[in-house]
Amino acid sequence: MIYCLLFIVAICLVGCGATKTDERELDVCFNIDSFDCLDDSVKLSDLFTEFKLVKLETNDECLINGDGKIVKCDSVYYIQSINEIFKFDNDGKFIGKLASVGDGPQNYIKLYDFDVVARDDTNELWVLSYHDIKVYDADNLNYKYMIDFKEPVSQFKYVNDSTIFVVTPNEVTFKIFNIQGNIRKEFMKKDLANSCRKKAQFFQYNGNLLYQIDNTQEAVIYNIKSDSLYCINLFFIDNVLTREKNEEYCNKYGYFDGVMKVLESNICLSSIKNIEDKIVMSLMGPQRKRAFVLYFDDKTFAYEYDMETSVVYNDIIPTHSLLFLSTIINYVLILIKYHFVILLRRDFELMLASKQILSPFS
Repeated sequence: MIYCLLFIVAICLVGCGATKTDERELDVCFNIDSFDCLDDSVKLSDLFTEFKLVKLETNDECLINGDGKIVKCDSVYYIQSINEIFKFDNDGKFIGKLASVGDGPQNYIKLYDFDVVARDDTNELWVLSYHDIKVYDADNLNYKYMIDFKEPVSQFKYVNDSTIFVVTPNEVTFKIFNIQGNIRKEFMKKDLANSCRKKAQFFQYNGNLLYQIDNTQEAVIYNIKSDSLYCINLFFIDNVLTREKNEEYCNKYGYFDGVMKVLESNICLSSIKNIEDKIVMSLMGPQRKRAFVLYFDDKTFAYEYDMETSVVYNDIIPTHSLLFLSTIINYVLILIKYHFVILLRRDFELMLASKQILSPFS
């Protein structure tokens, strides 16, 4: 069963402090000094005050495979299904798909990432195919043109025609290209311990574009006003993972064993998303304990849960597994105006969701 789940939840939040351009001299973005979990139980409907469940059309043409990226643009949902992109309208009706895998000049070899970009009063569907982006008309899905980076790229975010912020698996991890495919800026040499292999989506905050570095409390920021790249601490809490701790564990245990060892004694920031200045996060700590966090009015509200127990009572989503609390955060994939679009997949059910964050105690 496939659904579209719409949430509205509230939080009012503080702004981000000033930043410095030195990579190792990091300022703090959010004023958070601990993640103390609340003991009092709360209904999910008290946090998500408005919601609607909409069934998506299901037929042989639009069966969604995997936990792909979702973009909402105007009244259309664009949903990745391995190497295809499905289109659904606001009522969940299937209205078309892009399926153009191949070796031709208008095809993409594999779908690594995609986005819907507004340019020249039209919407374009940008599909990342290893070292280039194939651009299609978002309405009729006709091929338009190509942006050739001439090197492998794993993720991207369009800012303007002069700035396409990309993540690469190359010797330099972060780069800024223009729409002609020329490199304008480079930042951060390749680091195995902090290799940015996790599909951490870009997010905007305080007028800047940020990308979280793996599961750490640090991010790379593209400052749009100064046209510069540098690192910043999202916050600074001693027992939350940092790049330095990642390097220490990687050097001592190796990359794969180091990833597991990190979880034994550190809190990992699984994801962080925002709506303008409103923040929601998910955490994983020792013994695989999990928490999702709301941050507003310079205050932090953390809710702990595991496979069977939680201080949050689920009275909204039709599932018995509490791990959907992870999917609320971890599969938040794209921000369109004032809504998140979320992919939920738990118990035999695949759901799509969007939410607006409000104050849970207003």
